Amino acid sequence: MKALINLVVLLLVGLSCFGQADLKKLDLPEAAKPAPKKAVKPAIKKKPVEIVKKKQPTTTPPAAKNTKVDQPLKAPQIGTTKTEAKHYDKVYDYKDGLAKVKQFNKYGFIDNTKKEVIPCSYDYAGDFQNGMVVVKMGNKAGILDKKGRAIYPCFYEDARIINNVPSVKKDGKWLSK
Repeated sequence: MKALINLVVLLLVGLSCFGQADLKKLDLPEAAKPAPKKAVKPAIKKKPVEIVKKKQPTTTPPAAKNTKVDQPLKAPQIGTTKTEAKHYDKVYDYKDGLAKVKQFNKYGFIDNTKKEVIPCSYDYAGDFQNGMVVVKMGNKAGILDKKGRAIYPCFYEDARIINNVPSVKKDGKWLSK
C-alpha cells in the first residue's frame, strides 16, 4: 500500500515538475505511465443558425367601459379548460355593456367579464344600441338582443335600428315592430 502511495505521489510530482518528454525518460512501471494523448481532430466550423422565436400576442384587457383595445385579447374560459381559451383577432369598444369581437373574419360579442355572450358566427355586426344590434349572415340581415336571441332572424334584405325601433326590409318594404 505504501508503495502505491509513493507511486502516486511520484506521478503527481512528476507531472507538475517535468514535461511530458521528461516523464518518458523515467523508468516507471506501465501502470504509472501517463496514457498517450489521442490526436484531436480540428473542429468543423459550421455556419451559425439563427433561431427566431415566434412572437406571442400581447394581451391587454380593457380597463373600463368604452376603452379601445387594438391588440389580440385572450378570452376567458367559456366552458373550456384554460388551455382551450379563445383568442380574438380584434376586440372593439364596449357599447351598451358588450364589446364586439372578431375571430376568423366572423363577429360576436363578449361582456365585461370576457364571457362570450354571442358567438363569432356573423359576417357583420354593428354596435349595440339600447340592447339591440344589427347582424348579417351572408346577404341576409337580422337584429339580436343582448343575450343573442333574434328579435328579427337573419332572413331579411336589410335591418336597421332607427330611433330605438328595430326595422327590417322585406321585398323592398321596411317593417318594424
